[in-house]
Amino acid sequence: MIVALLYMFSGGPAIWGIWCLRIFTAARLTHTIAYLNAISRLRALGFGVGAFCTAVLGGNVLYSAVKAGVF
Repeated sequence: MIVALLYMFSGGPAIWGIWCLRIFTAARLTHTIAYLNAISRLRALGFGVGAFCTAVLGGNVLYSAVKAGVF
């Protein structure tokens, strides 16, 4: 959620943030359901998709910071 907050302040396209958060939420729900039913491959897929969405948002935040001259 911190990455999403930073993304919001970085001025990135809103549609990217909305879709990444929707996919992240669906992935975390999938991960939870798979965890409760002991389905390891689906659980790993849910975790991986959620991590990828977080990485996309984080990458956009870092790109915006470099572009603005913060780093």
